[in-house]
Amino acid sequence: MTEAAAFYAAESDERIVAKFFRSMDQAFERISAYPESCPMYHRDTRRILLNHFPYWVYYRVWGDAVEVFAVLHAKRNPTFLRSKSE
Repeated sequence: MTEAAAFYAAESDERIVAKFFRSMDQAFERISAYPESCPMYHRDTRRILLNHFPYWVYYRVWGDAVEVFAVLHAKRNPTFLRSKSE
């Protein structure tokens, strides 16, 4: 996530960085309020795409808790995540 913010800071102005973090906050709020609303990706892993940015947030629901364990660019191959979900 910090790499993405640094990229947008270097390539754009601070408004884009702020928009990126707002999109992250919105995704986290949705995950927190409706953790099972996003589709299953693999086994017990779910994901949500950020608004306006090509990043997926990968997470798991454990009872009343939610574990966000990766934020990846949409073009990145998420194959290594499958080993984390087993």
